[in-house]
Amino acid sequence: MHDITFHNNIITVNKKTQIVINNLQIQEQLGNGANGVVFKCLDTLFNRTVALKLWMPRKGQKYPDPDRFKAEVQKLAALENEAIVSVFTGDYQNGYCYAVMEYIPGVTLEKWLDRSRNEKEKLKYAQKIIKVMEYSHAEGIYHGDLHAENIMINDDQVKILDFGTSIFSPASSMLRASYLMSQTLGKLIPEKYYSLIHPQIVQFIETKNWNVIRDMYSTNDYVSPEYVLGSFEVLIEFIAADMDYFGKLTDVHRLYNDLALYLMRAPFLQLNNLVELLEREYSKKEVTYFFDRFWDHAFFSESHIIELMSEEFKDLISNMTPVDNALQMYDSLNLRFIYNSDEYMVWRDFYSKYIKFDLESLLII
Repeated sequence: MHDITFHNNIITVNKKTQIVINNLQIQEQLGNGANGVVFKCLDTLFNRTVALKLWMPRKGQKYPDPDRFKAEVQKLAALENEAIVSVFTGDYQNGYCYAVMEYIPGVTLEKWLDRSRNEKEKLKYAQKIIKVMEYSHAEGIYHGDLHAENIMINDDQVKILDFGTSIFSPASSMLRASYLMSQTLGKLIPEKYYSLIHPQIVQFIETKNWNVIRDMYSTNDYVSPEYVLGSFEVLIEFIAADMDYFGKLTDVHRLYNDLALYLMRAPFLQLNNLVELLEREYSKKEVTYFFDRFWDHAFFSESHIIELMSEEFKDLISNMTPVDNALQMYDSLNLRFIYNSDEYMVWRDFYSKYIKFDLESLLII
């Protein structure tokens, strides 16, 4: 906690340094964390409620790094997504940096989860979080602190807060991004489906102490943020199908086909465990049909490969020979993509350009 007081438009840090913010009337302090302090304010010029974040120095620093602050707010201001808090302006004063941002009413995801929520509501918000984080990753920004307190729920929408810890290169921060996304999305998924995602993601979910994870994965042998998002994305679609459609439709063949195709877009589920789950609940004939569709969707025309794939990856796919079953094909792609997010994104690009999904019209979104 930082020693902060405020009165009208003046913030006092450590009883001596004053920051005067023009055209703002500070109303209350909303948060006081390691990276900064956030206030609710009235913008007296535009007569609107805004949030003000005051960056605090990192450990060992006297003042926040102005170059880091400038780089962060410039990148954040360039993000144009209704699910990401907007940045209006920012400045430096007496060694401190601050930014004026959109104020988001509502409750944090953490508080929202404290209430009794049904599983479909949780899956819906998980999908929204995944969608916006995929957008920010495509723009080169990774949220380094995506815990449930930094996600607001308001009028059925999500808003992602506090990109002040966004990352640009450090490997340890990429690990933290994967860890915290796993933690947050894991809270929105029924625990009985954990066995379908990579054991490392399950470890991230179940290990509450970040320092344990940081010490455990000192090298780059951890799943990428893209792998985490892709895993939860396809898992949610499977869960939705399992909840609402499997065993209930008169003709489930179209659903099985579309779902198999969708899961191939991000081939990250633990399929041996998926087989066990399906065989406990559905007929062997249905399960066989489902996995036959994986095999069908693992191959595509060479012209598509040449157009979209790197030479190395093109050769890998072109030289694949038929194997005993679709599980081996799926698992080989999983191993290929687990630490190689660039190739995985090329694979997704292929699917988005050449494959039409009917599944999304059937399920949650």
